[in-house]
Amino acid sequence: MKLSKLLAFTLAFLPISARTQVKITLDNPKATYAVGEIAAIRLSATAAGTGTYDIVFDPRDDKSTLIKGSFTISQQRQDTLVLFTLPRAGAVFFRAFQNNTAATAGIVFAPLSILPLEKEPTDFDAFWSKQKADLAAVPMSPKLTQLNTLPNGSKVFLLELATVSNRKVYGYLAVPPSAKHPAVLQLPPFGNAPTDVEAFITTDFSEKCNAMVLTMSVHNAPPNQTDPNAYKPDDLTKPEGFYNRLMLLAGLRAVEYLTSRDDFNGDLGVCGNSLGAGLAISLAGLTSKITATMAIAPASSEQQGSRFHLASGFPRVNEQAKSLLLDTTVVRQTSKYHDAAYFLKRYKGALMFQTGFVDDVCPAASQLAAFNGFRGSAVLLNLRAFGHNYPTEYWFGRYAFFAQHLKDFKNPFDFKKSFEINAGDDQTVDSLKTVQLKGIVKIDGAAVNLSPIRWEKIEGAGDVTFGNAKNLETTATFSDTGKYVLRLKADYDYQITDVNDVKFYTLVDFISIDIKKKGGKITPTDPEIMGIKVGPNPSVSNFKIRWEKEFHYRNLRVFDSFGYLRLEKTVATDVLNVTFDLAGMPDGAYFIEMENVNGRRIPLQILKIGK
Repeated sequence: MKLSKLLAFTLAFLPISARTQVKITLDNPKATYAVGEIAAIRLSATAAGTGTYDIVFDPRDDKSTLIKGSFTISQQRQDTLVLFTLPRAGAVFFRAFQNNTAATAGIVFAPLSILPLEKEPTDFDAFWSKQKADLAAVPMSPKLTQLNTLPNGSKVFLLELATVSNRKVYGYLAVPPSAKHPAVLQLPPFGNAPTDVEAFITTDFSEKCNAMVLTMSVHNAPPNQTDPNAYKPDDLTKPEGFYNRLMLLAGLRAVEYLTSRDDFNGDLGVCGNSLGAGLAISLAGLTSKITATMAIAPASSEQQGSRFHLASGFPRVNEQAKSLLLDTTVVRQTSKYHDAAYFLKRYKGALMFQTGFVDDVCPAASQLAAFNGFRGSAVLLNLRAFGHNYPTEYWFGRYAFFAQHLKDFKNPFDFKKSFEINAGDDQTVDSLKTVQLKGIVKIDGAAVNLSPIRWEKIEGAGDVTFGNAKNLETTATFSDTGKYVLRLKADYDYQITDVNDVKFYTLVDFISIDIKKKGGKITPTDPEIMGIKVGPNPSVSNFKIRWEKEFHYRNLRVFDSFGYLRLEKTVATDVLNVTFDLAGMPDGAYFIEMENVNGRRIPLQILKIGK
């Protein structure tokens, strides 16, 4: 069955064995599907009665509801089947309610294609360069107060550093007795509760792993005290007024201190969960001093989602702006300077990322919008049954991850999973020809040929034909000159037998190939420079698309965020602009597909906002 539009309907099944509560079962245990692929969702329950279900982008937003329905459980009919598809990359929550019981399943369509809804500010880098310059103007002035000595000789200190705005950076620092060692920076989740100096991460990293570790606070008070002004001031009307700025500058100061010590061996890891994970991936993009980053359920990503009733991660800045009666148009722009989705694209180190499919604090789509900006070797742990909580693979997986990527780091625990994926070195080719691709995938140090493995074109103006896209070693043939980015993807089915706790790893790496035909013209790869201008964007109602004559665009289609075709125009080859009217249509993201006379399709996006 092929569906071109969003679809859900129900079918009765034969009776099955009794259930203890309402239950959701998917035909794909990984709960991941391609765009347009149909997910078969089975509802069952023990008790007879009528139940309801819905499908939403964000459980905190009633307006994000896609589908609502009902089902009946009786002795004759104990199962109901719901078929659903999404015609664009995204993640949804399927929720069922019956007889005071409830169940939720997360379903993700094209997880590696979920991208931020809006682009970062053009002066994003300039803004953060200014913030780093402000920090550099403040002497670090480190102050260490020893608290105790661990059995192996590691010393534990209370660390104090100076930062901007007459604030201090505090944390517990544990230093092994070895002459040189790696360092780990542990970033905190949201909250202001005092932290015990004996937290196992501090003692284990320093005593068992031979790593200097700083478990830091992001507030202006020692970690064993409560800061009454935590998360204040937080002026959302200007980029430099966000409390997030103070937290990130505190993190940068901590990085600066750790990497300046004489006993630092050159390798630095950062890790965090929730807000700490959002800070970790942001720091990874702000400094080149980080070797390895591990993040689970990162907050602060895709802050624009709630504006369009799509997934938005904590702290949902635009919703805060509404409640504070602030100018939401202003906050929409200021928040972009602090959105974690824009930082990872600047990071060059190793990345381990973990996301839960039923996380209603930071929905999976908001997290994946950040992950998919990264262009290096990365490992993604998909946690189908996890919400905003943290599995063994985070608590003990950190030791395995840092042991793999930080020199002289020791892993004292039995959990020793290590992953390696390598798409090969970037290439520059003088002329159009077939290029050899040789990918490598290793699990726990041993080369493996996982299934599925797939090569895909991510960026590039022309078409790419693979000899066999499912083989690690294959060929790629390019239809045109220009710069291309290819992705090698492999899934490691770590734990999929238990339907109540499905976990699997996705490994990705990228290779850049520049095809230069001697004397030829390189075709631009960015839709914005392919002769196209769109504006105004965002638009209140009308917007115009203009293009240069040489590109010969003829067919133009506008789709809404659910994949419905809303507008379509075909123009003569000598026409160089067209106007579309979105008046009367809901606010949100709209997707434009432009097709030229040669069949090449260019995707664009425009946002419609209220006055």
